[in-house]
Amino acid sequence: MLRAERQGKPGQTEIATRTFEADGPVRAVKIVEALTAATRPEDLADAFAWFENKLTEQDAHKRLQFIRHQARSLHGCTAPQGSVPLPTRAFNTEVAYMMLDSLSLEFDIRLTGLRSATHLNGREGVIRGQDPAKSERWTARLVDGTCVSVKAANIVHVRRGTYRRVSP
Repeated sequence: MLRAERQGKPGQTEIATRTFEADGPVRAVKIVEALTAATRPEDLADAFAWFENKLTEQDAHKRLQFIRHQARSLHGCTAPQGSVPLPTRAFNTEVAYMMLDSLSLEFDIRLTGLRSATHLNGREGVIRGQDPAKSERWTARLVDGTCVSVKAANIVHVRRGTYRRVSP
């Protein structure tokens, strides 16, 4: 409720209501948290359904086609065409990122399991997108401003308070 009063004029009150869609951002965050906490097929199926229900038909088709391509080419999934691929931690992380990216929300991460750059293990940042030079890698901007290219297997999603809009 908002009440505005101007000097010498009667006050004006406005009431605004807002409803949340069942498949909107709140549902997406719950799916993202489930995807990054475990590797259950039902969580991945929920993510696929969210893309189909929330995005336009063309955008959902494009996004799901990309996800299935990633599953086949990078994660070795041989699921029948049109079905939900088998979940893995790395694959779920990629799908979770794509969900938040669809909502223009940052995907906070911690680097782990790096062998050639062990000094970066434990460092935190945000995913900025897929590495344009290497489809199996993601670009991350670390808290100190350093940009790195890492595989999904070396990314762990962390939640630092509330989700924030992607910064330019």
